[in-house]
Amino acid sequence: MNVRIRLLGDFRVVVDGRPLPGDAWTSRRSAELVKLLALAPGRRLRREQVMEALWPELAPDAMAANLHKAAHLARRSLGADESVVLASGSAALWPAATVATDVDRFESATDHALASGDPSACREAASLYGGELLPDDPYAEWALRRRDELHLRHLEVLRRGELWEELVRADPADEEAHRALIAAHAAAGNGHAAIRQFRRLQDALSRELGVRPGPASMALYRQVVTGLAVPGHAPRRALVGREMELARARVALGLAAEGAGSVLLVSGEPGIGKTRLCEALLSEADEAGWATMHGAAREAEGAVPYAPVVGAIDRLLLDRPELAGAITEGARAALASLATAIPGSAPASPAALPRQQVLSAVTQLLTVASGDRGLLLFVDDVHAADDATIGLVHYVARASRPSRLLAVLAFRPAEMSPALEQVCTSLRGQRLACELELMPLARAESQAMIQQVMGHAPSSATLDAIWELAGGNPFFTLELASTVGPDGLVAVPAGLYQAVDARLASLGRPLLGVLERAAIAGGELDADEFTVLSGLDEANAFAVLDDALAAGLLEVSGTAYRFRHRLVRDALVRKLAPHQRAAAHREAAERLGEAGAAPARVAYHFLAGGRGGHA
Repeated sequence: MNVRIRLLGDFRVVVDGRPLPGDAWTSRRSAELVKLLALAPGRRLRREQVMEALWPELAPDAMAANLHKAAHLARRSLGADESVVLASGSAALWPAATVATDVDRFESATDHALASGDPSACREAASLYGGELLPDDPYAEWALRRRDELHLRHLEVLRRGELWEELVRADPADEEAHRALIAAHAAAGNGHAAIRQFRRLQDALSRELGVRPGPASMALYRQVVTGLAVPGHAPRRALVGREMELARARVALGLAAEGAGSVLLVSGEPGIGKTRLCEALLSEADEAGWATMHGAAREAEGAVPYAPVVGAIDRLLLDRPELAGAITEGARAALASLATAIPGSAPASPAALPRQQVLSAVTQLLTVASGDRGLLLFVDDVHAADDATIGLVHYVARASRPSRLLAVLAFRPAEMSPALEQVCTSLRGQRLACELELMPLARAESQAMIQQVMGHAPSSATLDAIWELAGGNPFFTLELASTVGPDGLVAVPAGLYQAVDARLASLGRPLLGVLERAAIAGGELDADEFTVLSGLDEANAFAVLDDALAAGLLEVSGTAYRFRHRLVRDALVRKLAPHQRAAAHREAAERLGEAGAAPARVAYHFLAGGRGGHA
């Protein structure tokens, strides 16, 4: 008689080629008896071992009675009196038959594979693992140790067989497997998949172990991002026409270096160069050894409390994980509930955290980060920030005076919220603010910028046309200069946004359509969200993402992507008629929901799409 027993991933018994139906087992204990004996060496155990395993809470007489009853029911289910034999103080499973189990086969294959060290043998052994041992008996103590042993064997042959994707599925927090996948994606030229894999590692470690990626994983991530950024970013041109403003910003940085921290308020119309100036200062601070942080408010984030600063904190802690150990336990707990880059509980809803607890924790972290090196915190587009973020920035600014902390806030004066106006007034009254209002470039400065783009001096007619359309606005000057043809003509109708439209029109409909959906989504998008929004398969979505990076329209931000300039996103949204915009918001809500985006973000798009009931 031939008996085959499956114990991995399921419990099944096949006798002489005949599978026993699932309803053959009328008693749970009789099935457990067969399972226990099937796992025993030689399919045999002493009666005392069986009784202690299955009925540890009963008296000896009751144990013996239960064993006899379970054996009787097992024989009935298996259809043979000789299937379970109680004799000579032992219990045996089919002692006179040939019995084979998938566990025996898997253990034999893994013993051979691991001893040989042959990756192909390890892959073959891994294929024999049908799943967790007896998944329908998760709390059976007699199966726990064996289940863990088999699981560890499976992980080891996956590792030795370099089956990294399967290893990550089996153990989501395995850093070595994630690093191997990140490196493989990067080697194949797929940096977006590599960044996404790192994000999955980061989430898994935070969720399951409450820790951050280790130094080797961080080093690999930085290498991938650096390699992706080189072809993806348009080269930085020299800052033109902002020498005086940059000099004043350097003074504020110098005062902060001496312990007189303050706030630098940088204001101006859209496209005037606020971001570019602040990034130049950020770069100089970074080169001087300062710690730097960069966050940006996004209207389409649904006014998520503290979002711009939380994103900057995440990036700071990824670069300097030792800071988490330098703050108090209370501050660390608050930040762990707010951000993902610090060990602790899963991030909570920011609105659920006590305001004072958030203000104190963030200020403590920034004060420690400033230390002897100094810290520059740049928050862009503050006019679009929620009131909680503005209040946090105000609190940090007031605490900056005795520290080496410089907070830089960029905003559009015409779009200031009442909360931001109040904060700016307060900072001025306390003499904590240094203000830079950026004005349009002079004609000569515009000419120098145009020459940078064209590679040669523009003709008078070209300069006149661009000057008339852009009016000294640096962003539009650059955009118009990029449209100049070989004949020197600026083939763009009057109207500033048309300069952007002209450039976007040259991209081709597939890329433009995806960028429109990304613009509606707003904020930052990770690789999965971008793929879902694009409506393309992963390979084509990543190809579009490469094109957008190469064109300088998008940029890498941590493990996500964002529009390099707010005005590009605004121009894409403006192109849509109101009914198209509403439909696009509804589509974004549905697709972002599928990608697991934050509920507040999904709700924002349902509201913008006229589906408040879904929010």
